[in-house]
Amino acid sequence: MGLDAVELVMTYESAFRVDISDEEAARMRTPQDVVDFLLPRLGESHDSRFACLSARAFYQFRNYMVTRQPHSRNTVSPRTLIVELFGPDASEQWADMQRRLDCENWPKLKRQNRLLGWFGGVETLGEAAAEIAMLNPRRFHPEPWNRSELEAVLMRITETELGLEPGRFTVHSRFVEDMRID
Repeated sequence: MGLDAVELVMTYESAFRVDISDEEAARMRTPQDVVDFLLPRLGESHDSRFACLSARAFYQFRNYMVTRQPHSRNTVSPRTLIVELFGPDASEQWADMQRRLDCENWPKLKRQNRLLGWFGGVETLGEAAAEIAMLNPRRFHPEPWNRSELEAVLMRITETELGLEPGRFTVHSRFVEDMRID
């Protein structure tokens, strides 16, 4: 397995809080193989309803802001700018929120540079919730997963991690031959 494949497996392990041995990883030729590996370990549900992971993450953000910061529930929405809530130096409070929400993976905040303007990271609570839910799906979805739900989340992680065009590949696309992972 090449470096891209190893990093992708590590991302899956971190996101879903599972261990994948080198032997198991070597047998995974498609995202569908990864789903087939994960479902028994995460618990499979035959319920067809989807859990909105980003909504769950946002509600936990809002709860954090209302209980830990001097903000009312009405002032915290998905469009709320993080800098409006935390002020210009939000790093310490952003790190505290990560600890309190018990998330291993956490996005960087969008930063301003006098020469470059705004760059990198998330800017609003909605963007942050979507990114954090994608990076930590097991944290926001503790109950069993249905197959289509897991496929959707796994494909988003795969696209993001590999820098692939969203929707170009399916769970049946091959990692090496189609996605060009070494």
